[in-house]
Amino acid sequence: MRCLRRPLAPPEIRNNFYQQAAWKALNQGGRERARQIVNDNVSDPMQRNHKLTEIDRQELWRTAGQNRWEEVRQLLSRIRADEERASMLVQLATSATGRGDKKTATQLLDDAWEMVGNQAESFSQLGAQLQIARAYGPLNPIRGFEILEPMVDRLNTLSAAAEVLYGYERQWHFKDGEFMLQGGNMVMNIIQQYVVVPSSLAQADFDRARSLANRFQRNEAQILARISIVQGVMARWSAIGD
Repeated sequence: MRCLRRPLAPPEIRNNFYQQAAWKALNQGGRERARQIVNDNVSDPMQRNHKLTEIDRQELWRTAGQNRWEEVRQLLSRIRADEERASMLVQLATSATGRGDKKTATQLLDDAWEMVGNQAESFSQLGAQLQIARAYGPLNPIRGFEILEPMVDRLNTLSAAAEVLYGYERQWHFKDGEFMLQGGNMVMNIIQQYVVVPSSLAQADFDRARSLANRFQRNEAQILARISIVQGVMARWSAIGD
């Protein structure tokens, strides 16, 4: 009599099971065991890489919480893209700032800048630089301004180029001669990210933040920056009043 085989569970259930097993191993201090579970049992390459990255990130946070910075740097080397490594350093720096460890936070931001501080060649690199500038706010606002100031000229250049490029599809990117805030315009998206940062630095030097806003060549960018700065200052005053 032939034995009947128990049907396998659906892939998503098996993946959840292996993920739980990997997290359990990780929480018990077995990072390599956790990685082995994923490597041996998750066949889809994208899912496998995603889970391995999450394991490394979780271990990185735990190691940083124990102030084992040499191991943190080793774990960071597993992250391939400079922008991702810099972003993780910014997150660690922000956490250190919240704990009052300004020395560690500053060193982490300095390390992040070394990774992405050259002239940006992509929007993701610009975004990483903005993250660093913002994180410097409570630590060293002067350094934050130093990062932001040359970026205005770059954004003005990109805006002018985008106007020419998107001019062939003006109905999708422009309204009344101005960039639409929504519509997939990458230049406008990065400008919207940019204007938030001076607002966080304005409490340290309002005039310098306002000067940054005034350097935008496009009216819509200037207006966004000015509104963001005023909102940031008002939020700060409100917090002090409370």
